[in-house]
Amino acid sequence: SIFVPHVFVKERILQSGLSRIQNYYAGKKVEIYVKPELFNKKKEPLPLKRLANFYPLNFIEEPFIVSESNKEAYYVLQTLEHREVPAVTIYGPPATGKSHLIYQQAYRLEQSNHNVYIFSSEQFINKILEAIKGKYLTDVINLYTEKRSFIFIDDINLINNSSLTFLHDTLFHIFKDSLKTKSKLIFTSDTHPIKLTSIHDRVVTRILEGITVEIKPPDEDLKRQYILNFTKKNDLNIDEETIDYIVRTLPNLRLINGLLQGLKVSSELKGEKTLTIENVKELVTATSPLEHTFNKALQEMIDILSRIWDPYGKSKTGKR
Repeated sequence: SIFVPHVFVKERILQSGLSRIQNYYAGKKVEIYVKPELFNKKKEPLPLKRLANFYPLNFIEEPFIVSESNKEAYYVLQTLEHREVPAVTIYGPPATGKSHLIYQQAYRLEQSNHNVYIFSSEQFINKILEAIKGKYLTDVINLYTEKRSFIFIDDINLINNSSLTFLHDTLFHIFKDSLKTKSKLIFTSDTHPIKLTSIHDRVVTRILEGITVEIKPPDEDLKRQYILNFTKKNDLNIDEETIDYIVRTLPNLRLINGLLQGLKVSSELKGEKTLTIENVKELVTATSPLEHTFNKALQEMIDILSRIWDPYGKSKTGKR
């Protein structure tokens, strides 16, 4: 008989390790039992008694600008509490406002006394890796599977892209428990959910039974309104020619925001309130449109860690 602390561990053994164990015991029948009480030794208290939401201030304070490129996704989430669906997925290319939308909607629901939890894939990955290293993975899984009305997961494609298969397993348990508690799951992804090929088939199938909505790259009206909101908030002047140039030149709001922040600093140093097209062209030339940022660095970190740690807190190099 083999005793394990969580059904998560049992399923991993049944999927990939049972035949080797039976071979080791000369083909004898092996039974696996989930006995968490055997593993509840005295240990440091869990760092978080309850997983708390963190809302980036800019996502809450800045208005979400609705346009033709995102109005369907906005409408679906704005009416989320009235929809009888297991999951909603908002997908689209980076820097289209997916995170802004779901954090603002999660905050709205929480302010209306709904039981909400929202986290990014980066937070999820870091929390699971910390739990593995600290040997309290079961406790963290239990926290993630608490009953909630709504669970928002930002950038699920990062979990899908990870080579750490136990992240997929943990996500599967969150999903399975959400069906029991009737929690609604809301995802964002850079790709359509049918392309999430590393995540369990049951999860993807269930996601596809829900609502899947695309956010397209920002249209000209959205970019124009974003520029006007920024300049008004920061008491800056900008003419139509300069706005048109920015709208035509930069493809997404992340690059536009970076440009406007640079122009703001420049105007403060010069003591000028007017943004000129010459200043804009100078900064645009120095601004790379390539989205070669945190996601790639995070993925590299995950790949390195996958070669160091296994799901049970033991170093693959043989070191603790």
